[in-house]
Amino acid sequence: MFFDLRLWQFINGVRLRIAGAVMIGLLAAALGIARLALLGWLLAKVFRGELLDAMIMPFAAVAGVMDGARWPPGRYHDCP
Repeated sequence: MFFDLRLWQFINGVRLRIAGAVMIGLLAAALGIARLALLGWLLAKVFRGELLDAMIMPFAAVAGVMDGARWPPGRYHDCP
């Protein structure tokens, strides 16, 4: 990878914002992977025929991760 000193000087003052954007992107990727894993786990429970009472917490976990993926609030204007 090529490191250009002129580019490094050009982003002086916005490096923290760039690092923050990278961290938000990594968090979004982690939430997306967690959502897919939890949905697969929940679907396996449904196909095994587990009772609805035993799946309340898994449903809540999936709903929490899916709601966390919408962060920050107001990002999607058509979502309540």
